[in-house]
Amino acid sequence: MSLLLVVLVGLGLSILIERCLTPRPPSRLRPKGAWALHAGLWLLVFTGVLLVVQRPWFAMLLASAFLLLIVVISNAKFKSLAEPFTVQDFRYLKDAIRYPRLYLPFLGWGKALIAILGVLLALVIGFLVEPVAAGGVLGLSVAIVGLLFGSIFLLCLGNRQLPEPVFEPVDDLTRFGLLASLWAYARALRKLPMVADSLVIDPTIGFLAHRPHLVAVQSESFFDPRGLLPG
Repeated sequence: MSLLLVVLVGLGLSILIERCLTPRPPSRLRPKGAWALHAGLWLLVFTGVLLVVQRPWFAMLLASAFLLLIVVISNAKFKSLAEPFTVQDFRYLKDAIRYPRLYLPFLGWGKALIAILGVLLALVIGFLVEPVAAGGVLGLSVAIVGLLFGSIFLLCLGNRQLPEPVFEPVDDLTRFGLLASLWAYARALRKLPMVADSLVIDPTIGFLAHRPHLVAVQSESFFDPRGLLPG
């Protein structure tokens, strides 16, 4: 019963944290499956953290803190680039740790320091204040397995019911919410794009004369494609 209370409090807190997003997703009028994916993803993260720390309230706070971090990063990105956090941005979290002087100015040194101190304080309080979950190893294992199956069920249900994104990050965020939009983009990454016949390149002569030129712009770095394709 206490674990169920922790889960319900954590899910409610996740909704409140999502309300801090810019732009803010509506609390209602989401497609079927968006809420199932929201609950399933949060529950999956909570279960993974609970497996490590073995303290339900502490695990709930850490999962909520991670979601709050994503919201803060998303708001900073939207302020600078007018685009919210997307699933592709997860690869830059490691770079933000390796090269803080490049990334943290966009977040703000004050916010970054508060976040670091908050995480350290939560770690100290969590391990010192809350004891290991009652019920022993067997009871905790059964609870974790139940939470895992529950999260998988919600993810499968939401995945079937969630429509395809329009690949406009702001529109998809406001349609699905943060976690469901991240799931939709991650799902889309696994699908190979279908290329129309009119864009097929003849390797012997390059681009045909009657076909339009294709101009690719990559703003972050420069790359010369002339060695890859004739023409």
